[in-house]
Amino acid sequence: MRVPLQEDLHDENIRRKLFGEFLPDSSGVYRQRFFDRLAIAEDFCTLARNDGGKSLARTLEREFFKDSLARREEAFRRRLFDRTVHPTQLYSIKTEAGYDAIIHGMIRGTEPSRAQLNGLARSLINEFLGLNVAINSNEEADEILIDLDAHVSAELCTEIDGGGPAPAFLSFWGDWDGSNRPSGQGHRLLGSVLLQNVQRMTRLLQMLMVRDASVRISPDLQGEMERLQMKTRRFIELLNQINGLTHQLEKRYRGILPFHAQAGALRRIGMSLHVASDPVTTLWYHNDRLERRMLELRRKRKEALEYYGSLNKRLRKELHGLIPAIQRNVGDPALLREAVLYRDLLQRTVITPRIQQNMVTAQDQFAIDTTVFNITELNEIGARYGNPGVVLALQVSMSTRPEALIAIDRKFLARREHVHRDSPGLEMPSVWLVPLFEDVAAVKGLTGYLNKLWEHALQSRRLNQETGDRFAALIAEVFIAGSDLSQNVGQPAGARFYRQAKYELMHWLAEHGLAGRIRLKMGSGEPMQRQGGYYGELSGVPAFVQSEHASRRFAGALRASTRRSTMYATTPMMGVFSGGDLRTFQSAIAERIRHLPVRQLTQLLHHIADQQRKHRSDLIRACEEFAESRSKSTARGKQTLERLTIGTESKELDAFLEVLTQNFRQILYGRDEDVVGLHVISYFIA
Repeated sequence: MRVPLQEDLHDENIRRKLFGEFLPDSSGVYRQRFFDRLAIAEDFCTLARNDGGKSLARTLEREFFKDSLARREEAFRRRLFDRTVHPTQLYSIKTEAGYDAIIHGMIRGTEPSRAQLNGLARSLINEFLGLNVAINSNEEADEILIDLDAHVSAELCTEIDGGGPAPAFLSFWGDWDGSNRPSGQGHRLLGSVLLQNVQRMTRLLQMLMVRDASVRISPDLQGEMERLQMKTRRFIELLNQINGLTHQLEKRYRGILPFHAQAGALRRIGMSLHVASDPVTTLWYHNDRLERRMLELRRKRKEALEYYGSLNKRLRKELHGLIPAIQRNVGDPALLREAVLYRDLLQRTVITPRIQQNMVTAQDQFAIDTTVFNITELNEIGARYGNPGVVLALQVSMSTRPEALIAIDRKFLARREHVHRDSPGLEMPSVWLVPLFEDVAAVKGLTGYLNKLWEHALQSRRLNQETGDRFAALIAEVFIAGSDLSQNVGQPAGARFYRQAKYELMHWLAEHGLAGRIRLKMGSGEPMQRQGGYYGELSGVPAFVQSEHASRRFAGALRASTRRSTMYATTPMMGVFSGGDLRTFQSAIAERIRHLPVRQLTQLLHHIADQQRKHRSDLIRACEEFAESRSKSTARGKQTLERLTIGTESKELDAFLEVLTQNFRQILYGRDEDVVGLHVISYFIA
């Protein structure tokens, strides 16, 4: 199959040949995705051919250069959303990954293999039956790559349309709380992105060597590229072994603890005569063997990640030196297509894990110590090979005790100092902590929580360090779970609690001079997807149909000025467009926006960024006016802050929300006497 060219996009027969011959007619979303990405690739190729590869050289100069921690921290602070993982999808990740693999190959002139088509057919059947829609921990590695491809395509589209380079930055949430994801999930996510990046650079370098006889690389690097596929299979097997052993250890520890093991009378007699084994000792020995095996597997995992990190660095440096050779060969369509589509995925990815507070407050500190060790290990590997700050923040759910956050901060500082003693000079980030408030009592106690953290910042700051700087190094944002509030008190009352907490937070930040340094994040979980965390297809489209019949009706009922307004009126900005706050995007909405045509996706991201920028600017300006006590505009700043956060005060609305909340709780959860009655009935039935 030859590489498709620009003129192919306008020939219906060729379009059918390119895509419809291989994939079913029902795959309209993926057909659109294919032609969108093909058109973007050809536009970049045309630009590179017209200017002799100068634009391509500038792009590759940036992509093949090592990343900086300062850039990543700034990108993290200004990101548009957190991509949260959740098994509530409409379609299968396996199906989408299968389509994307075929699309990648077809854009580069490769026909899909029979194995790919058969695998896609099986996946479509299982998707129809609902057998492969839920996402397990292994499939999150595919999910992060699919999301990256979508957002990199939007970045390319923005750049080719003259919007300037706007690098994507995907903050991918991973649950490390032990409930449904293993603690080493971050290694799998990083490994998938790292492997994909290495494979793309390897493909580009091999194509360049074939087409340009003057290109020479070391035999050692060439051998590593040839062995890449075999080593990749071994690495994936290693990760699967670790996941399996993690679940096995967890099941054994939860199934029976040593102090719960009771030996029978006969076994106790046998134990006294040394002819029977002690069940507690047997369990200890067995678990000790499994733990030694786990430590060995984790050592191999770290070595594998370091190997791929080192290979990624070598390939990046090699290709950076070969940019002139790539520029000389812009006349080769296949090589040019590969070069213009390359973007460094590691520069555009950050992992933002979440744990539960009870992991920190538990008597056994093994789980939280393992989490701190894993996060620091990922950052150490990234910093060692030119990609610092793999994990920049840790989210702590069910936050009620500031002492838990302080304890985590001390653990991170101690572990970071340990790494610096062995490897001085590494760009190791001080991992930010993000408290997540999920119930009404915790949200109401927000300022008290922050006051205790401020005291810790005051006591733990370095010499000549301002307390505000130490606090900003401890916390990057405050996270309020809108979905959990909605489940507790209903959506209208939950929204009111959120706005009140927003006002109190901004008030507190203004008093402490931190308004521009700490952000507020709203959790848009499943209930919030129906309220404010969804994609509104009608947002921004014309509100009135422009037709001759409509014009006659408007002329008979409206004034001339009003008729004129109907031509410009649009539907309200709804869903993720509105609000202006940093949000979380669950799997369902992430899937929805991935299926948008690429230009619609770029428009969505542009409007979200514009809305957040304006809203944040307004908040900071109001906080600055409010914080300046000697200014006559203090009252005006307070009023502005209230308007931007709480909105219009209404006693009638407050009374309505109180009644609504009572009814919501009674309908959903029942009253106390209802619960007692259920227990009494259950007792007599039992």
